[in-house]
Amino acid sequence: MFSNVGWGEILVLLIVGLLLIGPERLPGLIKEVQAVLLAVRNAVTQAREQLDGELGEDFREFSKPLKELNNVRQMGARGFITKTLLDGDESFLTPFDETKKELQDTANSLKTRGRGGVAPKKATAEPERVEITQQAEFGESRLQDDIPVQQAGGEVTQDLTDPKQQSGAWDDVI
Repeated sequence: MFSNVGWGEILVLLIVGLLLIGPERLPGLIKEVQAVLLAVRNAVTQAREQLDGELGEDFREFSKPLKELNNVRQMGARGFITKTLLDGDESFLTPFDETKKELQDTANSLKTRGRGGVAPKKATAEPERVEITQQAEFGESRLQDDIPVQQAGGEVTQDLTDPKQQSGAWDDVI
């Protein structure tokens, strides 16, 4: 009943009791409070036993669906399906478990073969020069460096430190 009362709280109650009641009457008051608590505890126990005796069977029938609901909540989706659809027979689901295990074993063996066999080609920071094999519009093939866009980009760049070459300055707006 008082299981959540700590020793510090009991000590505070004793000190307050000493100050309010006094040291001569405090032991008698503690015994009276103890007797009242024991009487309340016994009354609750007797009431519980009486209700269990009179309504025990009805209460058990009422609490049975609640227990089943809690069991369904705790068992999860797979357990619920097994219980309701398969009447608790899990042998239907075991071929799926075996197939899953076989697939995992196969995947693991392929991973280990891939590690032990030819190593995958590592990416380099420098792109390789690739010759374009497809014929251009006039029938000649070009290297990747000869892309007209890159050439045009090199010609368009300008020196922005020189104020005469900067375009779009505020002087142009006014």
